[in-house]
Amino acid sequence: MAIAPGVEPHMVALANQADAANRPRWIIAFALICAIGCAAVCAAGTMRLMGARSRYASTEAQLIQADALANQIIATRADKPSLSELYPPAGLMYNQVQAALESTWQVDRTGFATFATIQPLKEESLSIPGLGKANVTCTIRNQPLEKIMAFIETTLGKSSMRHAFVSTFELEPTSGGWNAEIEFRRYQVTNR
Repeated sequence: MAIAPGVEPHMVALANQADAANRPRWIIAFALICAIGCAAVCAAGTMRLMGARSRYASTEAQLIQADALANQIIATRADKPSLSELYPPAGLMYNQVQAALESTWQVDRTGFATFATIQPLKEESLSIPGLGKANVTCTIRNQPLEKIMAFIETTLGKSSMRHAFVSTFELEPTSGGWNAEIEFRRYQVTNR
């Protein structure tokens, strides 16, 4: 069968239409757009999930830390020391100051009596019931400043003087060194 010369282009166009009808491009384009949309939704969901997991882990760590701190506070409250343990009576302050004088100047009591005097322990009550303060005053005459500072450090370094402090410190230069008046103070629980 012979094809007429004007029909061939028409037949080619019909064949192209039939071929295009057998391969619809809009379905492929729609499927591709749907796949890209699904991938974007999955990626966004994964990112939100990872962010939520991170926030959950952070919150969980904070809750564990808060729980540990609460347990520590409860344990501390249960084991809180009494005031009499924190601020015991200061009855041996005089002896500690005397021992520090002896060790700093390497002399006994009669040796330091020539340049130092220690006034007896003076105890006073405070306005808070059950609390008081104890003072020991030491006067040093004509001694090097380095020795005076070493004496203060030695006195406060003793374990029984751990809550004591220097409440008064007065220096006066002399021709032979320094005169110093030092008052050591410690707060204590009184049974009055």
